[in-house]
Amino acid sequence: MLALPATASAGPVILGGDDLTDHGQQNAGNNEEGWLYMEKAIGNLKPNVTRSNDNSIAALGSAPGDPAAVTDAGAAIRAAADKNGMTVRYFNGADEINNAFASIRDGSYRPAIIWVSGDGEGNDLSDTGCEGPGTEGEAVTNNASTIDAFVSQGGGLMSHGSCYPWLTALLPSVTTVDGGASDDLFLTAEGQSAFPGLSDADINAGPWHNHFEGDFGGLQVLARSSTIDDSTGTDAAVILGGAAVNIVKPPPPPPCSNAQFGDSKSNTLVGTPDGDLLKGLGGDDTLKGLGGDDCLRGGPGSDRVKGGDGSDRLNGGQKPDKIGGGAGDDIIKVQAGRVDVVSCGPGKDVVAAGRGDVIRKNCEKVK
Repeated sequence: MLALPATASAGPVILGGDDLTDHGQQNAGNNEEGWLYMEKAIGNLKPNVTRSNDNSIAALGSAPGDPAAVTDAGAAIRAAADKNGMTVRYFNGADEINNAFASIRDGSYRPAIIWVSGDGEGNDLSDTGCEGPGTEGEAVTNNASTIDAFVSQGGGLMSHGSCYPWLTALLPSVTTVDGGASDDLFLTAEGQSAFPGLSDADINAGPWHNHFEGDFGGLQVLARSSTIDDSTGTDAAVILGGAAVNIVKPPPPPPCSNAQFGDSKSNTLVGTPDGDLLKGLGGDDTLKGLGGDDCLRGGPGSDRVKGGDGSDRLNGGQKPDKIGGGAGDDIIKVQAGRVDVVSCGPGKDVVAAGRGDVIRKNCEKVK
């Protein structure tokens, strides 16, 4: 039983096919190359974390490292954390990783960011292996649902390397494909929007060694390769994530579930991308659906009712109304005894009308 906060949100995520823990160092106290990328990545994740936290990073698969060292994943994350005013708690070995997740579940440990050390460096998951009994990688995979819940509640997540069975446990079609390059990554529009503090130069601080394919669920593609394609011929996706995402897409809300009601005056009610219930009361109202399957119901006044994308149910009120269907298979009902004007949109629409109503020719079926 997860004891994570109950209010759903979305968290910042950066998942890369890189081993930039291995391609960086500190020089005169300043991070360089891959470690500078990590510093900037953590700096972009931190302000987007909304889950209550203790300003720490949970480092999975690493022991404490000295920032003066090189080729040490534990040192790399400490160097990045120090520059962002954060602390690091290390969980090295399968038992410690399992204990970390147990503490996150019961609420006794509340990190801001979970960092998965990857497998391209020393002092990381490669020390025990990515898969198999007793390995650190298996411990992460066994707790994949906790990672998903943590992110969905606004926690941050960062990971490197090719050890992503935990991601496949959440998104079964996702695979990591070996093979990489260097100096060929570019931020997508989504990547630029999500993390404006990162540049193409930052993400090209060192080579990358694998890309992602499959259905990425709620994750966006933040960076692609300009030289290597995936199996569909598209620029390979090398970094996934987003500023406020869910790993597993939450199910859409049921149709007509977001309710808005007018009052005795003339109102304009506008829906959301999900399924809405918009209901006019007194006055001459304007009801506008957007995405989702909506229910729009006119009131006693002369209303304008316009469906959006989705299969909507549109009802007129007691006075002459103007009703327009949007994209999708809509059901439109207007009352007899009033002269209503009905137009339809793309899709197979059904109109139940009374004698005297004006029904446009773009309505497929009229009863």
